[in-house]
Amino acid sequence: MPALLPVRRRVPVLAWVTRVLPLVALPLLAGGCAEGTGSGAAGERLPLACAMMACECVNADAGPFTLERVKPVQWNAQGEATCPAGHLLRRKR
Repeated sequence: MPALLPVRRRVPVLAWVTRVLPLVALPLLAGGCAEGTGSGAAGERLPLACAMMACECVNADAGPFTLERVKPVQWNAQGEATCPAGHLLRRKR
């Protein structure tokens, strides 16, 4: 009679997905929903970066449930992108 090997019980794939996927997906989703305010070192370089990539000016009170009013970017004498009063500079999506 052949020797019987111990049988390893495999965890069903569905059980693994329901336990591990939320732990991985939740931080990724939360990080993807966060948007920078344009402050800090990256926000200070954005007016210069708009010379190389597409940017737009949106109203400062725009939120997830309000309508965004987009205005074209204005350029000053130093070659930096600026926006009209009440609008914020951001990269075009």
